[in-house]
Amino acid sequence: MRPYLILSFILLTLFSCRKDNIELVNTNIDIPQPTISVEVDGHGFVFDQNGDGIEGASVSLGAENTLTNELGYFEIKALTRDDLATFKVEANGFFSSFPSIRPIKEKTHQLNIQMQRRELTKTLSSQTGGTATLSNGSEVSFAANAFETIDGTAYSGNVNVYSYYLDPTREDLYEVMPGNLTAVNQESEIQLLESFAMLNVELETEAGEALQINQDAQLVFDIPEALIANAPSEIPLWFFDEQSGYWVEEGKAQLNNGVYVGDVSHFTFWNCDVPNDFIELTGQVVDPRAESVFQVCVTRVSTGTEICTHTTEDGYFDGFVPNDEDLILNVYDHCRTPLYTANIGPYSENTNLGLITVSANSSVSSISGLVVDCDGNPVSNGRVYVKLDNDPLAQMITVDADGSFSSLISVCNSTEIIIKAFDLENLIESDALTYPVESNIDIGTVAACGNQITIGVEFDFEPDFNQLYTPVTLTRPSQNPQDSAHTYEFVYTADFGGSNKVIYTHTFINWTASATNPLWASAYSTEIFGAPDEILVPAGGDIQVLEYGQEVGDAFIIEMTNANATIENTQTGEVTTYAGGVIRFSGVIQ
Repeated sequence: MRPYLILSFILLTLFSCRKDNIELVNTNIDIPQPTISVEVDGHGFVFDQNGDGIEGASVSLGAENTLTNELGYFEIKALTRDDLATFKVEANGFFSSFPSIRPIKEKTHQLNIQMQRRELTKTLSSQTGGTATLSNGSEVSFAANAFETIDGTAYSGNVNVYSYYLDPTREDLYEVMPGNLTAVNQESEIQLLESFAMLNVELETEAGEALQINQDAQLVFDIPEALIANAPSEIPLWFFDEQSGYWVEEGKAQLNNGVYVGDVSHFTFWNCDVPNDFIELTGQVVDPRAESVFQVCVTRVSTGTEICTHTTEDGYFDGFVPNDEDLILNVYDHCRTPLYTANIGPYSENTNLGLITVSANSSVSSISGLVVDCDGNPVSNGRVYVKLDNDPLAQMITVDADGSFSSLISVCNSTEIIIKAFDLENLIESDALTYPVESNIDIGTVAACGNQITIGVEFDFEPDFNQLYTPVTLTRPSQNPQDSAHTYEFVYTADFGGSNKVIYTHTFINWTASATNPLWASAYSTEIFGAPDEILVPAGGDIQVLEYGQEVGDAFIIEMTNANATIENTQTGEVTTYAGGVIRFSGVIQ
C-alpha cells in the first residue's frame, strides 16, 4: 500500500457513490470552511433517465434525511454550510447523486435530480488488471494486482467495474452532475470550472464489497465534438469531494488524438476542466401573473459553454459566472422554452441584475384553486401535484395557510393536466383529476379526500417479496413528557385462518427524544398460535422517520431501509432470505 503524507491542518475524507466505499486521501489543498450555518429549505423530484419518479430514494442534507414518495417527490429542511449546500441522493440500482446549490436565505429551493442507472461496465481479474471501455469510447485501465479493500488489504479475485460518462454539453447537465462546478485549486483558491469531460468509476468485488486501488489507473475521456476546438493540450483533473460539495484539483490530463488521458490514484467522480476566476451573479425573475420556478442559464460567448441554475419559488437566483467575459443570459420555463434573453457583461465584480420580467408565453399557464379537507375546511398543510399529459416530469405546488394556491406551471404544449391534492395533516390525498390546458386554469375547490395513506406494516423487497400487514395498533407505552426517550410499539398479525396466526410486536426507541437529532434502536418479538404456515423475521436496516407524531391521534411513519427479512416455512423448514428492501411502519397513535 502506498505511503500517505498526513498534513496537520486537513484530512479529506472522500466517499464514493456507495456509502460503504470510503477512501482516505490526503492533500495540501485547504478546502474553505463555512463561516456560518444557514437553514436550507429544499424540495423537488428524483427521477430516472426516462423521467419516471423514483420512490423510496434517500435524500440527505446536513444531518437531516428523508425519502421520496411514490411520485419521486421530497421535502427537506436542514442546517448546512452557508456557501454551498450539497444534497446526497441514493436509490437502489442507481449511482448516487450530489446536487449542490447556493443557499439563499429564507427562500425555498427547488431541485430536479436525475439518477443514472448503475450498470456493470466490465468484470476483470485483479491479478491481470485490464481495461474497461464505455460505449462512447472512454476507458479506464488498471495495472495487475492494483486492488485493495477499503481497510487497505490486498484483494485477489474478480473486480466489477461500474462506470458512466457525463457529456458536459447536455442541456440537463445540472440535473445529473455532482456539485455545481465550483472548485478548489492547488493554491486553495475557489474557482469556477469549465468542463470538457466527466467520468465516474466504482469498483466492487463480486459479493458487492467496495474496492479501491493501490496503483495509479489511467482514464481516457472522450471529448464532445462541440468542445474539441477549445480543448487545451493539457488540462487539470478534478475529483468531487462529497463532504464539501467542491471539486478538488489533483493531477493533469493530456490531449491525445481527440481524447484526454490522465492517471488517477483513487476513484470517485473525475472531471477534466479549465478553471476560471468568477463573480457572483444574482437577480430575480418574475412573471406578472404569479410566482414560479424558472431555469436561468448563462452562456460564455467565447466558448459557447453554459452554466445553469433554478430560481427559488419566488424567482430569486444566485450563482457564479466567469468574470471579464461577454455573456448571454437566458431564462427558460420547465420545458426549456425560452422566455427571455439578453447580452450581459463583462463583469469585474459581483453583480445584481435586479428584476427580470419575462414575457407571457403560451407554454406557461397560471393555475389556482382552493384545497379543503373531507369536512370542507381549508387545508393549511397541503400540496398540489401537477402532471402533464406529454411530459414525464411533474411539478408540486405548496398551498397557503388558508388552503389557497396560485402559481405558474409550464404546460409544454400539453392539452391536459392531471392533479392530485394532498392533506398532509390528515395523510389523505384526492383522486387524480384531469383539467384542460388553458392560459388560466382555475380548478376551483378540490377536496383532498378519498385516499387514506395506508396504515399497516409493509415489506417491500422488489420484485421478490411484497406483503402488507393490516390492521396495526400503534401505542406509546409508559410515555410521559419528562421521559428522556420516545418509545413506539407496533402490533400486527399474520393470520393463516382458524387459530393459526403470528402476532408481531415491533418496538422503536429514540434514545435522544429529539426529532431533529434522533438515535433509534429497534426490537421485535413474536407470539405463535396454532400452526401458522410461515414465520417472518425482519432484521437490520437503517431507520428513518417520515412522520414524527407524538400525541394520541397523530400519525407516525417510520421506515427501515436496506433491511433484510427471512421467511421460514414451518411445514418444510425451508428458509428464504430477502435483502436490501424497505420495511415501512405506519400507524396512528392510540
